[in-house]
Amino acid sequence: MDMLFVKIDNNIKLHDEVEVLKDIKHIEQVAKYLETIPYEVLCSISKRVPRRIV
Repeated sequence: MDMLFVKIDNNIKLHDEVEVLKDIKHIEQVAKYLETIPYEVLCSISKRVPRRIV
């Protein structure tokens, strides 16, 4: 299943753009929280999730 829950506050408005994984440092923090490695965090995102290269 491709689901994600994100806690937000009142500063976020409808149609605001949000970065879930913003850079390698943030990916490393997520990996540490999940008790895994950054590579596994990135590989666990399925192909069905759209990607945009900016």
